[in-house]
Amino acid sequence: MQVETQFIFPDIIPLFQKIAADEQDSVRLQAVEVCVALGKKLTPEQTLEHVVPVIRATSSDKAWRVRYMAAFRFTAVRSFSLSLSLSRSLSLSLSLSLVSRSRLGLFVRD
Repeated sequence: MQVETQFIFPDIIPLFQKIAADEQDSVRLQAVEVCVALGKKLTPEQTLEHVVPVIRATSSDKAWRVRYMAAFRFTAVRSFSLSLSLSRSLSLSLSLSLVSRSRLGLFVRD
């Protein structure tokens, strides 16, 4: 199903933000997939404002399943049409976050 861009901001972005901040990890897990879908649909500026903060949060989430999904979908996130320097910065930030959590033994099940 194709969603028109005009419906994203009044309808979808508020729901996305609610999902991303939910207390249950099974709900936050879904935010990763929504990040990928929105990142493909939004402009680079909109992606930077609405999607990138959630991507950063999922890569350091307290739940291992959310961090795992963020790592699993990492290549899709890199395909967003962000500037080269921002894309590199985000990639480095996500990589460091995921690696540091796994080195601390936090990638094991909570």
